[in-house]
Amino acid sequence: MSTALALRPLSAPILPFGLRASPALLDAAIGALDHGHGTDRALDAAIYEALGWQVERGAARRRLGWRCRSPLSTAWEALPSPTGCVEAAARLRPWGWAWGVAEGDGPARGWVRELRPRPGREARFNECNRLTPARALLAAALFGHRSVILRS
Repeated sequence: MSTALALRPLSAPILPFGLRASPALLDAAIGALDHGHGTDRALDAAIYEALGWQVERGAARRRLGWRCRSPLSTAWEALPSPTGCVEAAARLRPWGWAWGVAEGDGPARGWVRELRPRPGREARFNECNRLTPARALLAAALFGHRSVILRS
């Protein structure tokens, strides 16, 4: 198991991936989550790139498949599939935030919430509805990253 996702810079604890995260790319990825309902490798790659990761797509590396590398790591790992797996989507929430999903009649609901807000500020909370729990949680996590970037 790779530990690339577990590395956190001491100087920027609220941006675990996004040392170079792009609000414009995050907005495009959030919009793309509205379309489709299953796993989408191209969208997975776009999400990781929006969070500042380096991604190599399968066509460029047929033998190795799709892979990614954190800006904080020198090791490559297989590209996770946050559009199709709730656990992979949960790994993308902002550092130190709680998460949850609910599924019932109608669209699935995913949320993320800041656990330790800065003194004098309310905790940030993002909730999204999508066709699948993974996409709902992923959209909420990306909105969380966007709010972190805009408030920093």
